[in-house]
Amino acid sequence: MASVTSIADGLSSASISTSWEQDTIPPELQESVQRHQHHLSALVVSLRAAGVGEEVIEASVHQLVDSYRTELTAAMRALVMGNLGA
Repeated sequence: MASVTSIADGLSSASISTSWEQDTIPPELQESVQRHQHHLSALVVSLRAAGVGEEVIEASVHQLVDSYRTELTAAMRALVMGNLGA
Protein backbone atom coordinates (compact mmCIF):
# COMPACT_ATOMS: atom_id res chain seq x y z
CA MET A 1 0.00 0.00 0.00
CA ALA A 2 1.35 3.44 -0.95
CA SER A 3 2.11 5.90 1.80
CA VAL A 4 0.70 9.41 1.92
CA THR A 5 4.23 10.65 1.19
CA SER A 6 4.67 8.53 -1.92
CA ILE A 7 1.23 9.52 -3.20
CA ALA A 8 1.97 13.21 -2.67
CA ASP A 9 5.35 12.91 -4.34
CA GLY A 10 3.66 11.36 -7.38
CA LEU A 11 1.11 14.16 -7.70
CA SER A 12 3.35 16.89 -9.05
CA SER A 13 2.07 19.05 -11.89
CA ALA A 14 4.50 17.33 -14.24
CA SER A 15 3.15 13.87 -13.48
CA ILE A 16 -0.47 15.01 -13.75
CA SER A 17 0.06 16.42 -17.24
CA THR A 18 1.63 13.40 -18.91
CA SER A 19 1.05 12.82 -22.60
CA TRP A 20 -0.55 9.45 -21.77
CA GLU A 21 -3.31 11.18 -19.83
CA GLN A 22 -3.79 13.84 -22.48
CA ASP A 23 -4.11 11.16 -25.14
CA THR A 24 -6.43 8.82 -23.25
CA ILE A 25 -8.73 11.10 -21.26
CA PRO A 26 -11.36 12.71 -23.46
CA PRO A 27 -11.33 16.51 -23.46
CA GLU A 28 -14.79 16.49 -21.89
CA LEU A 29 -13.29 14.87 -18.77
CA GLN A 30 -9.98 16.77 -18.58
CA GLU A 31 -11.31 19.63 -16.42
CA SER A 32 -13.00 17.26 -14.00
CA VAL A 33 -9.95 15.02 -13.71
CA GLN A 34 -7.62 17.97 -13.14
CA ARG A 35 -9.95 19.45 -10.49
CA HIS A 36 -10.10 16.17 -8.59
CA GLN A 37 -6.34 15.66 -8.85
CA HIS A 38 -5.94 19.12 -7.32
CA HIS A 39 -8.33 18.17 -4.50
CA LEU A 40 -6.38 14.97 -3.86
CA SER A 41 -3.10 16.89 -3.72
CA ALA A 42 -4.62 19.41 -1.30
CA LEU A 43 -5.93 16.57 0.86
CA VAL A 44 -2.45 15.04 1.09
CA VAL A 45 -0.98 18.40 2.13
CA SER A 46 -3.70 18.89 4.76
CA LEU A 47 -3.33 15.38 6.17
CA ARG A 48 0.44 15.76 6.36
CA ALA A 49 0.14 19.10 8.16
CA ALA A 50 -2.39 17.70 10.63
CA GLY A 51 -0.40 14.55 11.35
CA VAL A 52 -3.59 12.49 11.34
CA GLY A 53 -4.07 8.77 11.91
CA GLU A 54 -5.17 6.07 9.51
CA GLU A 55 -8.87 6.40 10.37
CA VAL A 56 -8.92 10.07 9.37
CA ILE A 57 -7.06 9.28 6.15
CA GLU A 58 -9.59 6.55 5.33
CA ALA A 59 -12.57 8.84 6.03
CA SER A 60 -11.09 11.75 4.08
CA VAL A 61 -10.33 9.65 1.01
CA HIS A 62 -13.77 8.04 1.20
CA GLN A 63 -15.40 11.50 1.22
CA LEU A 64 -13.28 12.67 -1.71
CA VAL A 65 -14.09 9.60 -3.79
CA ASP A 66 -17.80 9.83 -2.99
CA SER A 67 -17.87 13.44 -4.18
CA TYR A 68 -16.36 12.40 -7.50
CA ARG A 69 -18.33 9.17 -8.05
CA THR A 70 -21.57 10.71 -9.34
CA GLU A 71 -19.85 13.16 -11.68
CA LEU A 72 -17.47 10.58 -13.12
CA THR A 73 -20.18 7.93 -13.54
CA ALA A 74 -22.42 10.34 -15.47
CA ALA A 75 -19.56 11.43 -17.71
CA MET A 76 -18.45 7.86 -18.39
CA ARG A 77 -22.01 6.81 -19.23
CA ALA A 78 -22.29 9.70 -21.66
CA LEU A 79 -18.96 8.84 -23.28
CA VAL A 80 -19.78 5.15 -23.64
CA MET A 81 -23.23 5.88 -25.02
CA GLY A 82 -21.75 8.40 -27.48
CA ASN A 83 -23.33 11.49 -25.93
CA LEU A 84 -19.98 13.27 -25.44
CA GLY A 85 -17.20 13.83 -27.89
CA ALA A 86 -17.12 13.09 -31.57
